[in-house]
Amino acid sequence: MNIKMLSMIFVAFALATTSLGSVVGPNYEEDDGNDAGSTVNTSKKLNGSGQLSLLSGSLSGDSRGQGDYQDVYQVLITDVEAFRLNFLGTEGGFDTMLWLFDEDGRALLGNNDSLIDGQPSPLSFLTNQSSDGSFQLENPGKYYIAISGFNSQPVSELGSMFDLGADPFGVFAANGQGANATQNGWTQNGATGNYLLSLEGVSFIPVPAPGALALLGLAGIMGCRRRR
Repeated sequence: MNIKMLSMIFVAFALATTSLGSVVGPNYEEDDGNDAGSTVNTSKKLNGSGQLSLLSGSLSGDSRGQGDYQDVYQVLITDVEAFRLNFLGTEGGFDTMLWLFDEDGRALLGNNDSLIDGQPSPLSFLTNQSSDGSFQLENPGKYYIAISGFNSQPVSELGSMFDLGADPFGVFAANGQGANATQNGWTQNGATGNYLLSLEGVSFIPVPAPGALALLGLAGIMGCRRRR
């Protein structure tokens, strides 16, 4: 995708998010006020209502290795059959990587590069299953999406969560020794730049209405009184 067209997409997205708000409607825009963390425990939980279709953000760093090199978001996958993540472009042209973790932060799927019209592309993507058929998403629910630049890969206390030696252009299942523990870091810093991600089968995480929260609080008070 050429720079002019990509810039137009980013402008259109910015206008949409300005009118809709950061966590309302089909789009979400990361900024300094709501920056996504780099682990599942510091992730940005995308609370709101309805479908989530576009997500924009930025990875950055300096010569001393200080910066924001990974973004982790918690979302709700509502349609596992339709689930797909696909970068529409990167304004800085950086080499992306995409990762998916379950609600407990355990690794599920990852991707490095893709093939677009038969040509290698640094733009990553994810579908609901690995390319070799060894893993497939089955249940809707809360999941974590992580975005990093090449070659920054997720780790847990048990070690690396993925082995990328299989298919550089496919979606691969988590197969590293650290895959079954909670993600808590990265192998190294990676490439940086702005990104625009398309999402399918994904929604914001619903927030209970104020009335529902009040009822929960009242139920808690009544429960305490009965226990006295």
